[in-house]
Amino acid sequence: ETYSLSQLRRRVYRFMSGHLREFSRSVDFHRLAPQQLEYLLGCDFPVDCPEEEVLRIVMRWLMTDPRQRLPCAQRLMRRVHFAEIMPWDLESILQQNSLAHNYQEQHLYHLVVSETCRQSRIRSSNLVPVSKSSPLVNSRGMELAVVKVGGLGIGGITNEITYFLPS
Repeated sequence: ETYSLSQLRRRVYRFMSGHLREFSRSVDFHRLAPQQLEYLLGCDFPVDCPEEEVLRIVMRWLMTDPRQRLPCAQRLMRRVHFAEIMPWDLESILQQNSLAHNYQEQHLYHLVVSETCRQSRIRSSNLVPVSKSSPLVNSRGMELAVVKVGGLGIGGITNEITYFLPS
């Protein structure tokens, strides 16, 4: 970022996203500036954990230095895909914080609830809820596409692979 190496920057953020679970446990993760974490979440690169864990990771990052980080909590919460978090998982996360003993934890609890409500009103059409039975861990970075494998063509049976990607 210091030397404007944009291609390297994208590769590094893609790597951090792909290893978010492991990276979030490191000391380096907690050194990220608020803008860096917001960019990481906003890149929409595929991650290696479900969205409820992404929410927990963001909340943990915020609570490591609440006085400095809570002012940017709302911007970070907007980068979490609440539509992908099952209601019972969200309830579990909120119950862990419902016994908040200090102002910062209560403030974070209210931010999560308000952002959940805001996103449920918007209901982005590009997010596909991931069910518990789905092998897909998280749909971040994924796009809907139509794929056709084989079929009947003018020349008879074919094993040609074709696809349509709207973007």
